[in-house]
Amino acid sequence: MSIDHGNAFIWAVPGNYKPTLLDKLATWVHIIVRKFTLSKEQNKRFDEVEERKAKAIKETPELGDNVSKMLFVASLATHPDHRGKGYGSALLKSVTDIADGLGQTAWLSSSNKENTKFYNAHGFKTVKEVVVGDDNPTWKEPPIILSLMVREPVSSSSKR
Repeated sequence: MSIDHGNAFIWAVPGNYKPTLLDKLATWVHIIVRKFTLSKEQNKRFDEVEERKAKAIKETPELGDNVSKMLFVASLATHPDHRGKGYGSALLKSVTDIADGLGQTAWLSSSNKENTKFYNAHGFKTVKEVVVGDDNPTWKEPPIILSLMVREPVSSSSKR
């Protein structure tokens, strides 16, 4: 979904989604493009994030074996010139309304601590933090903290 000709967009995948052949092809294209356009170190960092996130998901009771049944908010972004207009809130509300209608818990990961209050305001709670870059001698910045966040479905009667 997008707003204002793509100045804000959200990509979400409902729980129990069965990828189509086109979805699988798009995933492979993404992997190939990433492998050939990012540096060796960037690919290593990407793989490290994915590995640590997968491990944390398995170890976190709120996610664990149920994660495939949850709506996943894969990406939410707003162009910097268009922030503060409520686009992100409108998009996230649309997606959480879908999750509520399906009776599905929603989850996401965020690497920007400044977004935590925004997600909290939409009912998401941090259930696990994953540290990345803490043991990589080539990483010269502070470690990245990746927050895994969950939002339980809200029934239509409790929204009133």
